[in-house]
Amino acid sequence: PFDEETVQEFAKVEFDAADTDKDGLVDFDEFVEYYNSYISQNRRSFEDTYKVTAHLGKGAFATVKKASVRSPAEGEPSEVAVKRIQKAGVNMKLMHNEVSIWGMLDHPHLVRLLDAFETPDELILVQELMEGGDLFEQLRKLDRFAESSAQRLAAQIISAVAYLHSNGVVHCDLKPSN
Repeated sequence: PFDEETVQEFAKVEFDAADTDKDGLVDFDEFVEYYNSYISQNRRSFEDTYKVTAHLGKGAFATVKKASVRSPAEGEPSEVAVKRIQKAGVNMKLMHNEVSIWGMLDHPHLVRLLDAFETPDELILVQELMEGGDLFEQLRKLDRFAESSAQRLAAQIISAVAYLHSNGVVHCDLKPSN
């Protein structure tokens, strides 16, 4: 949502802040000092940002809960889904890669990743709350499924998969329960 000029101005201000000896370069020590200062000033905890309100589900490595946003920004949701993934037994390099890719995606038929936190024991992913369960659960509730509904649903899925593919992403676990 930022134009290129705004981003360049921000980058210049941050670069100037990091270039403590004002030689026009940011060496390793300056970068480390700047980075550590930035992280310590901008650190926030999951508990300060969200309040868990309900249990939604549990899997082999994760639990999913509903949470309210303590101070939602204008235009942002006030309720979210929180997936808490236990790090034990999970390839964290792959998980970090998946999270970084997910954070860059923005499509109306894909659940958005809104925030992420990491503790020594778990990775906490905050995502859009999709009430009503997964597609498989919704389809099981129906006695009949109209052709027009099937067409609309297929178009939404194809649109999302095409978007992923156009961004070099392959969904390796595409099924109605996901």
